[in-house]
Amino acid sequence: MVNISKESLCQKDLHRLFTQLNSTVGRLSAKQSEDFLSGLLGTEEKVMLAKRLAAIIMLVHGQSIYRVATSLKVSTSTSKNYKNQLKSGQYDLLLNSITKQKKRYLELLETIDSILHLGGALPHYGQTLASEEFKRNKRLG
Repeated sequence: MVNISKESLCQKDLHRLFTQLNSTVGRLSAKQSEDFLSGLLGTEEKVMLAKRLAAIIMLVHGQSIYRVATSLKVSTSTSKNYKNQLKSGQYDLLLNSITKQKKRYLELLETIDSILHLGGALPHYGQTLASEEFKRNKRLG
């Protein structure tokens, strides 16, 4: 579980820290940012972020709140919160940035698919009717 101090920073200072973090990560190469985030984040934080990203992608691709919750081992209320945040547009910039690089996005989909398939939660993405667009995109990649 991620621990946050009960004593919070003022919004101005918090904004300055986020700006500095964004600026620092933005200047790094893919390998450097991977090393940077691995050194900065603890295991729980990495798991939380990975599950959040997977949940958002699953919801975008039409998976139910229950399917997301059971597949990723999160609560249904957490899945529902992600769904509501997705509907409100909170993840629009995130989705736009990750879908711009089609090859990487397809790799992300394949990773999520493999995790879910190995866990027995879902058939492979290529085994469903919705997969024709995925196959087409992969060929065009």
